Amino acid sequence: MTLDDDSCSTDYEKLQEAGISIGKGRSPIRDWTDGKAIPLYTELCHKLGEDINTAILLQQFCFLSSFAVTKNFWFYKSIKMLGEETCLSRYQQNRSIKKLISLGLIEFRLSRTKFGYGYARFFRVNFINLERFLEGRGYDSCMGLNDLM
Repeated sequence: MTLDDDSCSTDYEKLQEAGISIGKGRSPIRDWTDGKAIPLYTELCHKLGEDINTAILLQQFCFLSSFAVTKNFWFYKSIKMLGEETCLSRYQQNRSIKKLISLGLIEFRLSRTKFGYGYARFFRVNFINLERFLEGRGYDSCMGLNDLM
């Protein structure tokens, strides 16, 4: 059997009959998950010391920054919500958050909730340090966005 063999077309037709669409940017996984996906940029993973969890978390934070509700780009995410979005456990989240803070790539703040029942976790990506990190230039781990505004 070769790749040009017509017997392969019957398999494709069976997939279509079963309602599974592939090709043209479609995949069964995408259909099954409603298109919710976090791409893994391998170059970022390498720069983070082959740390897939931290790369996934940083990519999710960059995505969430576009929906930040404050003018300074802070966004809120609970451990549970972030776990549902990334499949990272509390331990994995905390380890990755600590690493990203130590690299100066994100900022973290605990703030009292509106009704005073506990604290909420707020995050902000330091895009200037992130760009420097990705380009291999030095960065200032103490410099936050407030220092630039």
